[in-house]
Amino acid sequence: GLSMFEPIRGADFQTRGLLLALRAGEPLRIARALAMEAGHRAAVGAPGAPRVAAPLQVAQQIGREIDSPYARGMIEMVRGFASLMLGEWKSARTVLDSAEQLFRDHCTGVTWERVTIHNFVLRALVQMGEVAELKQRWSMLSRESHERGDLYAATMLNAFYMTMIKLAGNEQLTTEAELEATLDRSTEGTFNLQHAAAFESLIHIYLYRSDISTAWLRIGSVWPRYAWSILLRIRMTRIDMLELRARCALAMAEKTGEPDVFLRKAADLASRLEKEGPKWALAHALYIRAGIAACNQDSVRAIENLTKSATHYEESEMPLRAHLLRYRLGEIQAGPETRALREKAEQWFRGQGIVSPARWAGMYAPGFAKIAGESIETSY
Repeated sequence: GLSMFEPIRGADFQTRGLLLALRAGEPLRIARALAMEAGHRAAVGAPGAPRVAAPLQVAQQIGREIDSPYARGMIEMVRGFASLMLGEWKSARTVLDSAEQLFRDHCTGVTWERVTIHNFVLRALVQMGEVAELKQRWSMLSRESHERGDLYAATMLNAFYMTMIKLAGNEQLTTEAELEATLDRSTEGTFNLQHAAAFESLIHIYLYRSDISTAWLRIGSVWPRYAWSILLRIRMTRIDMLELRARCALAMAEKTGEPDVFLRKAADLASRLEKEGPKWALAHALYIRAGIAACNQDSVRAIENLTKSATHYEESEMPLRAHLLRYRLGEIQAGPETRALREKAEQWFRGQGIVSPARWAGMYAPGFAKIAGESIETSY
């Protein structure tokens, strides 16, 4: 249970649990513990991938011998989670849905397992930008969690996913004070995944509202606590947070009259993302490089990096990000081809239920005002 609240502490208890299961010799407990061990190894992304297969293989063999649907469900859940950590978003969704069906149809007393799977699937949808499906699933899961009084599910659903759905619909948010209170409680000595979700939500809210200074100050004040928590050892989390911080730096650079300090920070974060390895991290880095060029009014380099980044996002199963950058290209590059790309992007946004593409672009792809001469909407 700790693994979805404080994963580092959860890993400690997981190791203890695995040793106790092996000592007890009960097959189902061993299969479950081995599967969870593989899950913790998968959290570090590609560097941990070679160490995931062995415990899963043994767990699968035990699951076959005892003919346990629960063991099969756990193994599928971990496989889906491993795909998520590797940035294989579509595969993760497919495998995780299969695991959830196994638990739903053949097991009882598996609420934690099913809710955890739903969390992973929703995160994959966020990464892909499948906002329409995210909203559909969230609405159903939120209703079910309320009906059964499931605090774990409600916390998971409302901390981040609800924020993104509300922003997509350009709806007024009523949870900002609660998110701030959740984040402030992290000063009591802990910074867990729920604090991280509240933090991520708030930064996106501020960027969406063009409250750039607050976003920058908040990310600066919280970052040391985030780093201290060791959550940044989770590769997907680390990549997401490096990109979010760079996004805020670009937003500040285009806002202030003295952008150099923010552009240097953005460049440093882009270099760190390039070293991460996955194509989607490289796509982030190329977008940041494009924003830096735009802030320096280098249109040629900005367009070149935007184009490359959009292609990398497309190949990384992240169409929302690709469309956002092509939307930006339509602003800064004249011609029928880029105009068509912008129109296609706007059509895609509408299909996802994103009411204000301009604000969504301001949230996810700031940095291009100096070469686009854009006029950002102010109504919210």
